[in-house]
Amino acid sequence: MRTFLIIFEREIKAYFDSAIAYIFAIVFLMITCGIFINDFFLVSVAEMDSYFTPLPYLMILFLPAVSMRLWAEERKDNTYELLMTLPVKKIFIIMGKYASSVVFFLITLLGTLPVVIMLFVLGKPDPGKIFASYMGVFFLGALYLAIGIFLSGVTGDQIVAYLLSVFVLALYYASGNDMVASILDGLWPELQAGTFLRDVFSAVPHYQAFTRGIIDLHSILYFTTLVVFALWLNDVVLRRDKI
Repeated sequence: MRTFLIIFEREIKAYFDSAIAYIFAIVFLMITCGIFINDFFLVSVAEMDSYFTPLPYLMILFLPAVSMRLWAEERKDNTYELLMTLPVKKIFIIMGKYASSVVFFLITLLGTLPVVIMLFVLGKPDPGKIFASYMGVFFLGALYLAIGIFLSGVTGDQIVAYLLSVFVLALYYASGNDMVASILDGLWPELQAGTFLRDVFSAVPHYQAFTRGIIDLHSILYFTTLVVFALWLNDVVLRRDKI
């Protein structure tokens, strides 16, 4: 546990010691909140659907910028071998790095609270639906970051880690798109591959359940299982590279 806390403190400080972290937070909030505010004043409805609907796609572009440095930077700075030879369990190092990225993401999300306050001042939104939607954002973001830290561990270049993460996450989330599912079903009608990917593999139906105000145990288990699996894969990579 002490290893986890040391790594967590080290990584969270690294985020806030970097100008990139502040640029990320400012640009992310400006784009996501800007899209919502524009739609809100056009429709004048006290709800946040227009905020949560495009958010998964925007997170595909932004969250890899948070995870890309977690291992790639260690390789670049020649500190990776030092970490791998420390007499500690590698899972605590992984969890410390991962937890720091999730906390940084949550701190950034706190910047959207003025939007929520504005809605309650101007109207009567559904607090349960908003809370559930934020839970969906948290779980989806946690999964994106878990995939990102795994992919950061397989390359020594941050830019490569970023581009690889964007590509993988885009394919992953697109698997839940109805148009993509229809195309895949048309290519392999006997397998119904598109429908299978959308209904079983994709995060889309689980995220959409949260945004409808449904806190479903099945969806929570889905995200938690995939996060654990991605972190386990990260551990496999570390064991492979262990000196």
